[in-house]
Amino acid sequence: MKRILGVALGELSTGELVIAHSFAKGLNKNQYSMDFLISEEKNVFFEKDCEFRVHTISRNYGVTHNQRHIISIIKSNNYDLIILFDAFTMEYAQHWTGINMDVLKALDIPISSLDEYDYINAGYKLDYYGIFVKKLPDLLSEVDIILKNCPLSMPKGGQDLIKEAKKKGQFYYQVIQEVRKLDKNVIFNIRKRYVKDDEKIVFLTLSKWELEGAYSFTSQSTLCRYLLPLIYNYLSELDTKICLIHVGDSCWNESEFKNPKIKYIHYRSLPVDIFEELLQSSDLFVTYNLVSITLTKAVDFGVPSIVLNNDKIIDFKTLEKKCMEKPLWYQYMAKDLKKIYPFTASMFGWNHFLKGIMKDNIYMKSFERIQVFNTEQVNSTLKEILYGDLCEKMIDNINIFKRELSKVPNVNEVLNNAFQYLLELDEKRG
Repeated sequence: MKRILGVALGELSTGELVIAHSFAKGLNKNQYSMDFLISEEKNVFFEKDCEFRVHTISRNYGVTHNQRHIISIIKSNNYDLIILFDAFTMEYAQHWTGINMDVLKALDIPISSLDEYDYINAGYKLDYYGIFVKKLPDLLSEVDIILKNCPLSMPKGGQDLIKEAKKKGQFYYQVIQEVRKLDKNVIFNIRKRYVKDDEKIVFLTLSKWELEGAYSFTSQSTLCRYLLPLIYNYLSELDTKICLIHVGDSCWNESEFKNPKIKYIHYRSLPVDIFEELLQSSDLFVTYNLVSITLTKAVDFGVPSIVLNNDKIIDFKTLEKKCMEKPLWYQYMAKDLKKIYPFTASMFGWNHFLKGIMKDNIYMKSFERIQVFNTEQVNSTLKEILYGDLCEKMIDNINIFKRELSKVPNVNEVLNNAFQYLLELDEKRG
């Protein structure tokens, strides 16, 4: 049996952990055993899952202590492979963990990392919300194996590209494994707790990092305050009974939401199983983050989804006359926001960085990506999904996409091929 250590040290969201956990869940337990290395504050994620051994590290200890502790864990467990579920968050966390790529390479254990967003082809250049551009270190050239998670990195050359990539130590795999899908009766009973008859459920997630942004400056901080009110007001304009379920952090005064037709329910967090039950019982999933792992799950469940983005700089000062034609809530918002910058991955921005994975990717057709400040587009899309014909068309597109995704290897196939690649590499090196 091969022993694997999954390293997921991201602290801003649970997305990295969800991907890592899904990977481990899909493994053949007779072939592979997987442990995790995570920050102590994220251990709540594993509270109800005792299947995996979890090693935690804390900021309460010094960097030297943490480094020695991690190295001791790795050496004492004789791992055959280390998988970094984000090499860049690991490198970023080194100021308190003491662990970086050089430290791991010195342990002489094969290292793998996800290339989550096709960093290599994007030149490692990340454009953050506003005018900030950051060049990341070329970490992926230092690992032995690269895992390309699909659907974000869907192979655009089909099976031929998958075969060619394997020769270079790059392996495409399906990111979602073993998701529990509910039958219609269970979904019906869940919905009864929230809505009556034909009323609609809209499911929204907002992470802590979305409300803080990538950098702290006035334009971005102001927009963060409108992420929930924007959706609430758009739904209010439909003038129908809707239940808006919001999971995640909040910085709003809920007493301001006065529309009696909108039933607003807020959960700061939910256990994974309850979260997934609510998601797949919803009529619509809404997010500002195109690379959201919850969006991938929603598509897998067949839930119609909308990604609210912005592709251009909008200076509301120059659009005063047009804004006067908008609803009062929009006019108030525009006056407060003043200027908006492009964003694709919510408040991180990444508008240019993600263009590579978006181009010719069939996954992008499985949900609707719309411009959040275009009132006509948002209103018409919401109506068509919730009350029109667009829902059926979206489900057709989802099924087409899922047929393509099914051709991508699962985690077991990928690890089998990866270990074979490592063996052949050792033989070549003599």
